[in-house]
Amino acid sequence: MSITKNIREAQTLTEDLVVIALQADEQKKAAMLAAGRGRETIGESIFVFHLKVLRKKLEEIKGKHEGSIKTASCQCNPEEQNEEQNEEQNEEQNE
Repeated sequence: MSITKNIREAQTLTEDLVVIALQADEQKKAAMLAAGRGRETIGESIFVFHLKVLRKKLEEIKGKHEGSIKTASCQCNPEEQNEEQNEEQNEEQNE
């Protein structure tokens, strides 16, 4: 499995976790409001915050990795470059 595909899978998993964490956060906020504890509903949970940071870091890694692939692919022979491009296209089609 290529690094690009691993990053995409990590991003997908992170997005799934963000959705779940946001839902849990909203449920907790509703319960706090119902209990008259509105001050505890301000902001987002630490879990949501950390997942958003993770999502941003994965995006940065993906951007840096894609840039390094373009640079590295210029240094390899044409057959290797074609193999790498074909692998990435196949991975995108399989998703």
